[in-house]
Amino acid sequence: CNGRDDDCDMAVDEALTPPATFCNANGVCAGTSATCGGMSGWTCSYPATYETPESTCDSLDNDCDGAVDEAFPTVGNACANGVGECRRTGSVVCNMAGTGTTCNAPPAGAPGVESCNGLDDDCDGSLDEGGLGTWVPITGPFGTSYMMAYEASRPDATSFSTGSMSHTACSSPNRQPWTNLTQPEAEAACAAAGGRLCTEQEWQTGCESTTTMCDWSYASSCSTYQSMVCNDVNYDFDPGTPGDQNGMLATASLPMCYAGWSGGDRIYDMSGNAEEWTAARQPGINPLGGGSNNDTSGGTRCDFDFIVADDTIRLPTVGFRCCRSTPLTCDNGVFDGDETDLDCGGSCDGCVDGASCMLGSDCTSGICSGGICQVPTCSDGVTNGGETDTDCGGATACPRCPTGDSCGVDADCASGSCLGGVCRDFSCTTVFGTDGYGYVGCEDTPAVLPCDDIRSTGTATGVSDDGTATVSIGFSFDFYGTAYTGLTVQANGAVTFETGGIGFGNTCLPKGGNPDVLIAPFWDDLNPSNGGSEVYYQTLGSAPNRRFVVQWSTEHYNSTPSRADVRMVLREGSNDIDVCYVDTDFGNASFDFGLSATAGISDPAVDTLQYSCGGAVLTNGLLLEYHHP
Repeated sequence: CNGRDDDCDMAVDEALTPPATFCNANGVCAGTSATCGGMSGWTCSYPATYETPESTCDSLDNDCDGAVDEAFPTVGNACANGVGECRRTGSVVCNMAGTGTTCNAPPAGAPGVESCNGLDDDCDGSLDEGGLGTWVPITGPFGTSYMMAYEASRPDATSFSTGSMSHTACSSPNRQPWTNLTQPEAEAACAAAGGRLCTEQEWQTGCESTTTMCDWSYASSCSTYQSMVCNDVNYDFDPGTPGDQNGMLATASLPMCYAGWSGGDRIYDMSGNAEEWTAARQPGINPLGGGSNNDTSGGTRCDFDFIVADDTIRLPTVGFRCCRSTPLTCDNGVFDGDETDLDCGGSCDGCVDGASCMLGSDCTSGICSGGICQVPTCSDGVTNGGETDTDCGGATACPRCPTGDSCGVDADCASGSCLGGVCRDFSCTTVFGTDGYGYVGCEDTPAVLPCDDIRSTGTATGVSDDGTATVSIGFSFDFYGTAYTGLTVQANGAVTFETGGIGFGNTCLPKGGNPDVLIAPFWDDLNPSNGGSEVYYQTLGSAPNRRFVVQWSTEHYNSTPSRADVRMVLREGSNDIDVCYVDTDFGNASFDFGLSATAGISDPAVDTLQYSCGGAVLTNGLLLEYHHP
């Protein structure tokens, strides 16, 4: 085939047989036979679908290289429309024009209502968000809280399986409770559900029902123990097996085991089934409530609070339920309830700056102006924006707080002294304690103790062993919110603001029985009636800065002749108390340095601040200061 008459028969390229493999036999080229093109030699006329390079997506091998649609490598891959339960699956295919690809999955389904089941029911890309499930409003001394109606379960739990998912906790019926976890793990699960572990007070209140009169969480006759109503040791978990079997039931399996609340709300299984973690009393001390399926009647009472455990304990009989301080609607992604903006304001947490509001309480800044939450300033009259008190303190540009205002660190205060959460006009070497009234206890060992020695100038009380002397202070002195102008000096190392003796048998504070409003510099069995021993008092200085001094220069009843020297100073105006331990060595190791003494201040009707109750810690040179708030 060359366009020539090679055999000289007056014909060109006649009777030729095309070569069998000259043309490409792959893809769209298949079936193409070579034709003679004269001087051009053999040629192949491929169909119109032939492309080089391949550029059309049509499920054909257009460039006849043995590969189909290689310019579109995703063809055939799995694909989907939508997320969560709305997801519909298919494959990547060529589009109708052949210019690209498309997913042939059906359109995404319609979103449903989110429930706590380990699925994305509302098709928003998140699982079980918002602490979904049933929560019941309960009211008590704490105000209104919201408690899970059911023992917490894992999202994928069923009536016979505890499941394995742990991204949140659910409040759902007919689920195996989530047990065998530590208290910190339970706290984290509650946080993921938008809540927290219930406090002991919340838990007991929820169990006692809306009447507050129940001892067990029974639907009726809840002040009397009833077997077989709740899943305790007397409930037979498996009647088909001989004997009394104990085991865990699915939530709300026993229809009468609930605490009734207003509006027909019910909180199930608070007596028995699984014991329940509650919020820590203090780090590492975690109470359990409700008793389990192997507890007796006493252990399943609403007020049973004798079981605590540390942060490492996990048991198959211990689960939990959660509480929260705001309604469940505050996390549902819907503008509803009494919210002033989406999931904030009203009964919910405050809204961020720029959100809608009606009142200052609707805003985290506390300032609502023109229906909009405002940015905090240092002059808006509200504690906000990181301030520790109104328009002062914190890591802000606001002024430092004056004495008496709240603080977190020394730098919050103009005085540079933050003690017990309050800006003070004094400093403290070591804070040994504070009380709820606001007293701050400081301890120091200064080179010179600031308490007068009045043995040569003061008035001797002349008190006998265990005796008392009622004397005038000389000015008005405030102690735990009550003003006094006189007090009773006690032979046994204390003063009281009531008459009567405190006795030689000291106790820890608060003291039981009158007189119990007292200052105890060194309450012990002292004996000022021994020769050379005495208790003195004297008012010194001028108004408004007078000071009242009591000095015990006395032996211990059981150790003579060495005498202690302990001095107490009450200061006018500040109402502070100083106690100086000049010498507390009796020469007897059983009593030296306060080993058998009590030191502190107390008004049991208000509060108590104790430094020591036994222990040789009232050493020579020690200064204790009780600073009045």
